[in-house]
Amino acid sequence: AKVTTRAMVSFMDDDCKSEVYNILRPVIQSHSIPYTLACPTGHINKAGYMTTEQLKDMYELGVTIAGHTKTESAMTDFTPDELDAVLSECENDFRRWGIDDVMSYAYCNGIYADDNMGIVKKHFRVGFTVDPGINQIPYESYYMKRVGVFSNTASIGVSFTTIKNQYINANGKTAETTGNRVRCE
Repeated sequence: AKVTTRAMVSFMDDDCKSEVYNILRPVIQSHSIPYTLACPTGHINKAGYMTTEQLKDMYELGVTIAGHTKTESAMTDFTPDELDAVLSECENDFRRWGIDDVMSYAYCNGIYADDNMGIVKKHFRVGFTVDPGINQIPYESYYMKRVGVFSNTASIGVSFTTIKNQYINANGKTAETTGNRVRCE
């Protein structure tokens, strides 16, 4: 029997801007699109960004929420202790908003540092870079590549992995595809 490999696609938006809620939310809802919001918690409720209510609505819709520091600062801007404190603050923000299963982290501006990777692993199960390419086995779940959909003027990216009918989603779970159905482990 011939084994076919099928790529799964999941969309990821960095920054939680209000237009994602106003424009894309109806599309995500009507088509059940797998979607992840990389959320800089310090921007929520500020002009041009989602409100807490909008973020919670997206979460209740089934959108996966990913960490993105508090103010979109690159991890290289912090010492390991500072990064640990910032990521803890973000986790506390999410919990306060009723979002308690944030398991992935999108590196701000795609910048990551191997010296701080232990801190990221303490808080999350998956890390998304903006390194271009398709993720293939063997892959390191803290260096997941994304393929950009738009130019630098837009903040929507696509991440996908092709693994013999499997992909890894932003919650760090492997899912197996059968026809049009997805079974998560």
